[in-house]
Amino acid sequence: MNIIIIGAGKTGEELISSLLSEGHDIAVIDPLYSVIENILETYDVMGICGSGVVTETLGEAGAPDADLVIACTPQDEINVLSCVIAKRLGARSCIARVRNPELNAQTHFMRRELGIDTMMNPDYYAAHAISRILRIPSATKVDSFAGGRLDMVQLKVAADCPLVGTALFQLPAKCKTRVLVCAVQCAGVADAIVPSAGYVIQAGDILSLTATHADIHRFFREIGALSEPIRDVLLVGGSRIAYYLSETLLESGMHVKIIEQNQNRCVELSRELPKARIICGDGTDHELLIEEGIRDMDACIALTGMDEGNMILSLYAMSEGVGKVIPKINKTALLTMSSHVGLDSAISPEQLTADMIVSYVRAMGQSGDSAIRTLYKLLDGQIEAMEFMVQEESASVIGIPLSQMKLKKNLLIAGIVRGSRVIYPGANDQFHAGDIVIVVTSALHLSALSEILAE
Repeated sequence: MNIIIIGAGKTGEELISSLLSEGHDIAVIDPLYSVIENILETYDVMGICGSGVVTETLGEAGAPDADLVIACTPQDEINVLSCVIAKRLGARSCIARVRNPELNAQTHFMRRELGIDTMMNPDYYAAHAISRILRIPSATKVDSFAGGRLDMVQLKVAADCPLVGTALFQLPAKCKTRVLVCAVQCAGVADAIVPSAGYVIQAGDILSLTATHADIHRFFREIGALSEPIRDVLLVGGSRIAYYLSETLLESGMHVKIIEQNQNRCVELSRELPKARIICGDGTDHELLIEEGIRDMDACIALTGMDEGNMILSLYAMSEGVGKVIPKINKTALLTMSSHVGLDSAISPEQLTADMIVSYVRAMGQSGDSAIRTLYKLLDGQIEAMEFMVQEESASVIGIPLSQMKLKKNLLIAGIVRGSRVIYPGANDQFHAGDIVIVVTSALHLSALSEILAE
């Protein structure tokens, strides 16, 4: 596809990297020559220095023939206007990054009246990713499929975990519940795998497993790793992520305290979140943190604008006995480093947005098939977990027992959701039209359900 990315900041660069790996032709627009120069030195793309709201610049980038325009500058209004102009010039589809809660509330109007196909909000996605982890605090990462009917959680196996030495086919009997381990990063090995039933769990393994919400809680209880429910949460940094996250946590009955340094922002948060406690102060001041009861908190979420500061703050919270810490980290190098120092639940808004846009792009080319609906990248991007809706025209996969399907190597059907029923797939199970199918594979870049079959 021909794709134009307007704005080459953190989100833009993450998108460039992800979409180039998918084989697309990319043109990048940014007003700063130094940014374009750096992008051209790093990536094989077309770079144009200019504004995304200028028709000549969009024309030079190929907007009239573009399959997709993604506007992700720091200014929401510029992103919206860029998409409107690009659409008028002939672009097939447009995505605008919009972070402002007031604009975000007008999503339906902007789609209907302005022709913007999709609006992406990294802060909103990050907030909900964090809330999912706080809902299952025993896990280091939680992804959700089929509207929350099936969860995928990540677990690092401790040396004293009763799962050590257990083969995967023995799990249901040992844990007295249904879970399916669908990806493993083996201890001491960089590569991740889609394991066979005979794989034996070792200390230090990182497991990705699927189950219903209730079964996951039973699983953690059986292995002695069930954490106490999160009640008291400290957020350091009053960003938009903090706003979206606080709304969700307060609705679920948690107590939220926010430390924010900017006094004007504190006033805004006090007005927007009357049930939260807002503290005006420096969240990196350990005396203030102790005074505000960090030692009594169940969770600490570091949401300042500095990745390094978020990491240090999270490590400090761990040292003070906080059971669950989650830093916001956008730099890829630091995100990888964080897991090596015990920060296993770090969140990257840019990476979450890139994954959602990649799934959208894949679906654009598969409208006539059972196109991808949701995409999560697991274990440093080596494994992909995808959600598909089975369509009537998917004749190649409907009504055929899984045992008779010739599936690609390193591919696993991790779950079938049929209405309110969750099916852990067995040899005799089949796909029906309307089913939601979860596929986990190391064969990257699948975009339709029919592509699970070996040629």
